[in-house]
Amino acid sequence: MASAGYDPRLAHKAYEDVEEFQDSMPVGSVSAYPTGRERVKALLRPKIMEEALTLYNDARTRRGIE
Repeated sequence: MASAGYDPRLAHKAYEDVEEFQDSMPVGSVSAYPTGRERVKALLRPKIMEEALTLYNDARTRRGIE
């Protein structure tokens, strides 16, 4: 999402929606994808967030947004 220009610091809101959707699906139907909860936990890791912010800033620069 960050490389598409979405602010990773706000991603938890989108992943909460993903989690609600996944919770409504039959068990195993979306197991190929990380859960929203797992994605939020990953973004809370400083190194992952740092990388996401770099991608986000690069995307904004490419689009001329500063």
